[in-house]
Amino acid sequence: MPSPRRSVIVAVLVLLAGLGFAGCGRAQPGVAFYIGDTRYTEKQLDEMVDEIVAAVPGVDAADLRASAVNALVLRDLGRRVAEEKSVTVPAADYARTAQQLRMPENAELTRVTAEYTAVAGALVETTGPVQVTDKDIKGIYDVLLEAAGDQQLKPYDEVANILRSDPVLPKVLGVRDLLVVHADKVGVEVNPRYLPLTVALGEVPVPLTDGIGTVVDES
Repeated sequence: MPSPRRSVIVAVLVLLAGLGFAGCGRAQPGVAFYIGDTRYTEKQLDEMVDEIVAAVPGVDAADLRASAVNALVLRDLGRRVAEEKSVTVPAADYARTAQQLRMPENAELTRVTAEYTAVAGALVETTGPVQVTDKDIKGIYDVLLEAAGDQQLKPYDEVANILRSDPVLPKVLGVRDLLVVHADKVGVEVNPRYLPLTVALGEVPVPLTDGIGTVVDES
């Protein structure tokens, strides 16, 4: 059973519920997503995934692809927020991330994941807390329930009490709000095939929604 406390910092960092798509988006062939004027292509994702597949037999390419989109979006958004707020981000720990993910240290996906983890931690440490709402708790539980699959998840009230007692959660939600505002400001558009975005540091995948529009892929 996924642990609701494990990975709560980054899990809730990207709990952005209440999606409102921003129109049809920009139509470009082979585009995975935009962050502002920065474009990431399907080819770039192919290269990131192929690098891991070649080095780690038996990995799920589809899962890797989703992880690549999530990591790139979060790293880039987080860096922009950190720069805007003059937050110092520590050096990414590539070796530790490689060990946790069981992937090569020099692989692009490993490095991007380590970088967004560093940014997320720095933002949580420097952001003021906000009120944790029932909607926040319910959103986390719904994703935990889906991720559990055939495994049994603890009842909602029990998980909710665990989450509400976590002293870090209010600050993480504060970072979430910053990311939503910045996503709206710069324009984040994702190919519908990657929606809803989810991210996990450990076992808790959570949807990334608010502030995300859609890009039309005409390939």
